[in-house]
Parts: sequence; C-alpha cells; structure tokens
Amino acid sequence: MIASRPRLWTSDFVLLSLSGLLLVVSQGMLLAALPLYAVSCLGASPAQIGMLPGMVSIAALIARPAAGYAVDRWGRRWIHIVFLFLVAGFIFGHSLVASFVALLLNRLAYGLFYGVANTATSTIVTDLVPAERRGEGIGYFGMTQTLGLAIGPALALPLLAGGNYPRLFAFGGGLSLAAAILAVWVRHPVVGRVQAHFHLSSLFERRAAWIGAIVFGSTFGVGSILSFITLYATQAGIERSGLFYTVQAAGTVLTRLWSGPLYDRYGPRWLVGAGMAIQAVGFLLLALWRAPVGFFAAAFATGVGLSIAFPALQAMAVGGVAASRRGAANATFLMGQDLRGH
Repeated sequence: MIASRPRLWTSDFVLLSLSGLLLVVSQGMLLAALPLYAVSCLGASPAQIGMLPGMVSIAALIARPAAGYAVDRWGRRWIHIVFLFLVAGFIFGHSLVASFVALLLNRLAYGLFYGVANTATSTIVTDLVPAERRGEGIGYFGMTQTLGLAIGPALALPLLAGGNYPRLFAFGGGLSLAAAILAVWVRHPVVGRVQAHFHLSSLFERRAAWIGAIVFGSTFGVGSILSFITLYATQAGIERSGLFYTVQAAGTVLTRLWSGPLYDRYGPRWLVGAGMAIQAVGFLLLALWRAPVGFFAAAFATGVGLSIAFPALQAMAVGGVAASRRGAANATFLMGQDLRGH
C-alpha cells in the first residue's frame, strides 16, 4: 500500500500565499512609482533617487535579527498581523510626505516594519508546509513573490495616468491592508517557543549563517546585473530592454513548478550546485553574447538558476534547526539577500 503524501495546499497555506502576493504587489508598485514621484513632486536629483531602495534594504537588514528572535520567543501570529497593518499604514502615508527627507524617513520606517512582517511570513510558511514537502512549499510560495514583483510595476503605470500619485498610494495601501486582513484568518500550527534568557547569539542561527553567505553571493550577482541592465542594453544596441525582467521572471516561475519537488525527492546538494552553474552560464551569456538572443537567454538563465537554488537553500536553512529556532534561521538566511541591496 502506497502511503499518501501529506497535504500541502491547505486553506491556511493558500491564505498566507495570497496575503504574501498582495503585499509584494504593493511593494512592486512602489518600486516602480517612487523614483518618478520623488523627481516630479519632491524635486529629488538622480543621485538621491538611488537612496530609496537602499533605505528599505538597510532597514529590513536591521530589523530581521530582532524579528527572528521575537517570533521564536513570543510567537508568530500577532507579530505578523500587527506589522502587516503597520506596513499598510506607511504605504498610505506616502501621500502625506512633503519633502524628499520625509520620503526617506517614511521608507526607513516601511523597511523596518516590512522586514519584521516578511521574516514572520517566511517563518510561518516553513511552519505550515509538511517537512516531506518543504522544498515544494517554499518554492510555490516564492513563486507568488516573483509574480507580485512582476504584477506590481505593471499595475503602477495605468494608476499613474495623469500623475495621480495619491490614487496609486491608496491602491497600494489597500492591497497591503487586504494582505493583513487575510493574515488574520491564517491558523498557525502550535510551535514550541524559546524560553531561554536573551543573549546576542539568540538573534542569529549559526547553522544558517553559511547558507545566508551563499544567498548573498548569488543575489549580489543578479542584483548587480539589474542595476545596469538598461544601460548595457543601450550600449549593445538591444531594444526593449525592459523585457529582460519579464523573461527572467518567466524563468523563475516556470522553474519553481518543478524544482521544489526535486529538492524533496533528491535533497539539496546537486540542486543548489545546478542552480549556481546555470546562473553562472547566464552571466557568461550576458558578457559574451552581445545580441538580443544572448541578452534574453541570459535573463532566462539567471532566473532559472536563482529559482532552483533559492528555495533549496531556504529549506536547508530551516531544515537543520528546531521549530523554535526557525525565526532566527529565516532571519539569518534573509539577511544574505538584504546585504546585496537593490
């Protein structure tokens, strides 16, 4: 008799995935709109624009260790819900800023609260998915995050028709508010809490530190590409360079459909190695094949490579620790992504 696999697509996993999708869609809308808003409404210079994404990454990096400890010590549920509502409030608050400095402060607060909410979300995902299907569950949840970053900018453009930024901030805040409301309905499994007194090592999980270092190296390479890809395409005479992001996202989504089950069946070692190798091929294609075919092949390869490696690495980070330390493990893992900035 063949034993049935534990169920992955529970109502709680679906609700959490929808909540995460809405939150990332709102984040993608802001990433696309804020540079335009800062220049056209607040008089920011091109040099100042580069500070906006970096502010969020730095704030999230600062917040994650405390967030990981907090969800392990006091539980996931209320920290997750409260900080999602705070994130929504600061998205609505973009309409109230009257200077570029105020916008930076708003983004700093947003990044702190987003870092806590995102760490809690990642930890709850690893609580909800069965251990036998952890790679698959993390992969599918990560796919919603990729889709959110692709949908967000596409939604932002029509909402910005006529320079109507308050409408965009209201819509983005509404999506984040909906994400928080959905999170209220997620039922969390009972997880033992850390009872030991606080000490500095409580903020980090050393067994996940080396995995976070791998994530930093991997995402730093991709982040470096994204920061200059438009300029590179212009110099190479490649039109419609914006499709690079679409093709890369397509590679990520298509790969997440099958890479997670492979992790669960065969383990992480060869899967992570294959992902890194495919990503390296993408870098080589971009450097050596200065033609549209090479350009978009590189986009697809980097999306595939990162998509294979990232869920496997996260599953490894939480798989070797007790449930009561998953918050710290996720925080340590995600810090590797924050360190590369945007």
